[in-house]
Order: sequence, then C-alpha cells, then structure tokens
Amino acid sequence: NIEQRLICKSHSLKKVVYSLSKWLNELSINYFLTSWGQEDYSLFSDDCFRQDIPNPLSNKPYLDLMRLSYDTIGLSDVKYMDREEVKKYLTIHENNHVHDALKDAIELKDILNGLNKKYNEQFVI
Repeated sequence: NIEQRLICKSHSLKKVVYSLSKWLNELSINYFLTSWGQEDYSLFSDDCFRQDIPNPLSNKPYLDLMRLSYDTIGLSDVKYMDREEVKKYLTIHENNHVHDALKDAIELKDILNGLNKKYNEQFVI
C-alpha cells in the first residue's frame, strides 16, 4: 500500500545503500539483522546485485525469525502460522503493524523476547 508519489520522491538504491553502510559502520554495539521470513532480505540482496551495488548486509549476522519461531514452537511448514498467529501463541497482543518499518522492528523484537520468555532461552547471535 505504498503510494506512487512516495516512491517517486524516494532516494535511489545507491544512495540508500551508502547511507545504510555509513550507519552500520558507525554502530559500536553487537547486532544482528532479522526479518519475518527471508523474502525482504533476498529481495534487497537481489536488487543490490542487479544494480552492481555492494550489499552492506552480506557479511552481517542474520536471523530469520519466522524460521526460529517455527523451529522453537515445533511447527513444520505444513502447518503455516503467520506472524499474528505466532504473536497469539506467545500472548503478544499488540496490533498488526505490517509495512510500518519501526513498528515492524519493534514487533520482531517482541516476538524474539516472547520466544525467550516462553522457552527460557536466550536466542542470541
């Protein structure tokens, strides 16, 4: 549901990757990247490859939180649970924030914390 006018006003991938690289290099903490499934991560990688732009995420630790959720809860791909169902399973009651970057990131953090709490684990990379 991204409006065309927002897309037209957006920076080029090259400029965004440059800014992202600069920001990642300035971080002084340990971190890992996460997403719900690998699709966004793969699309970003593919876009960088197609435009011959070095991918600043290629050597960073990465966690597919959907896969971790499935493996931890004990689900196979046969029984698909979307993010909202996993949140219900973990008794996380916040509203769905799909496609709002900051709220999505907070939601992923909440799911990781929920998995840690429910299973007395510390999923850290």
